[in-house]
Amino acid sequence: AALFSVVTLASAAAQSATIAGQVSLGVHGNPLAGITVVLTGEYGPDRTVTTDGSGTFSFTGLTAGTYHLYTRNTLGYTNEAFGDVLCKVECQGI
Repeated sequence: AALFSVVTLASAAAQSATIAGQVSLGVHGNPLAGITVVLTGEYGPDRTVTTDGSGTFSFTGLTAGTYHLYTRNTLGYTNEAFGDVLCKVECQGI
């Protein structure tokens, strides 16, 4: 199972926000590289990024709103949505 750690940063000058975080193996586990993180929201098409060698990811240039994050991987880890929600098939729409 993977675990999300997410930080939301807003820039008042640019009227945009960044969602950034890390995907790791459990609470105190190793960071997971090569995991696809999917961002869904009501303000446009889904966006995806892949975690880097330290398991980190970021989405930039976001408008204010509500977003959902989930993992999608083929590395054998259980996919989860942010908040430790397990995805039995796919998390889309959570």
